[in-house]
Amino acid sequence: MTEGRRRRLFEAAARTLGTEEAETLMELVPAGLEPATRTDLLELRTDLKGDIAAVRTEMAELRTELKGDIAAGQRQMLATLLVVTLTHIGVTAALLSVLR
Repeated sequence: MTEGRRRRLFEAAARTLGTEEAETLMELVPAGLEPATRTDLLELRTDLKGDIAAVRTEMAELRTELKGDIAAGQRQMLATLLVVTLTHIGVTAALLSVLR
């Protein structure tokens, strides 16, 4: 927004709202920036949709990776449990044979 447009906006707002209210309004309108157009918003929407799709894809990949890690951890725990159980059975059998 040009300075001339800002000044005209302030003058119109001051006539309608009063000077103090116009000053408050002007504080909310940044200098040197153009308001977003419909095209700007549509481009932003397209960009955001692309970003959201990328995040969803990454989340799906991470979910798949996590499921694989969990399954591998479960297999490791079951193998460890099997070894501990067989060791316990072996030790128990050995003790029983000694005590007989």
